[in-house]
Amino acid sequence: NLGWNSADYMRGLPLDAVGEVHLAGHAEEADGQGETVLIDNRGAPVSGAVWALYAALIRKTGAVPTLVEWDTHVPEWAVLRGECDKAAAILARISASETSPRSSKTVAAE
Repeated sequence: NLGWNSADYMRGLPLDAVGEVHLAGHAEEADGQGETVLIDNRGAPVSGAVWALYAALIRKTGAVPTLVEWDTHVPEWAVLRGECDKAAAILARISASETSPRSSKTVAAE
């Protein structure tokens, strides 16, 4: 929403302090000027762009506990489980291909 480059922004963060990652879906809405804004509504699947950002983060931090949040428009368990499975697959793929600073592979749904 702010037009920042996520890779540049992530480089400026103290990634060694990341203890847990929360992932959630969002809604797209128009603001007063008709521009699209993303609203963290925790009521949709995690988007492809967010999965890519998550993978980039995990490549830098190593595996960290991950929580998939879905608080509104809650779907069937299989859909929730599928989101957790996506996070677990990213953690496993990156952990298998790189030496990561952390080894925890906890993924949970809320």
